Amino acid sequence: MDESTIIKKLQEHDVKFDAIDEKFDAIDKRFDEHDDRFDVITRKLIDHDEQFVLVRQEIAGLRQEMLRGQDEMLTILHRLDQERISTYKWIKRVEEQGKKNSADIAKNTKDITEIKKFLKMN
Repeated sequence: MDESTIIKKLQEHDVKFDAIDEKFDAIDKRFDEHDDRFDVITRKLIDHDEQFVLVRQEIAGLRQEMLRGQDEMLTILHRLDQERISTYKWIKRVEEQGKKNSADIAKNTKDITEIKKFLKMN
């Protein structure tokens, strides 16, 4: 082959390589666009992760607050139950004392009546 044919073939190949380079440039541009999109998605993902951390912390705080409230309610209920038991026992003692006092009043009334008869105060 002569030199001009070789140069002509090389120039033809250069044109083909230029076309292939343009295709690669277009593909590189698409990759750059995809990289930008992935950057946006990655930033959103990081933002959502941060928000989930905050939500978890808030839920943990609310849970602790709820449990603390329930503990307070149980303490109050326990105290009320103890008061109820004490009040019930106190009422029983008062009722028994009232019955005893009624018996004493009846006996005292009978004694007073006999004393009045003896003293002729009727």
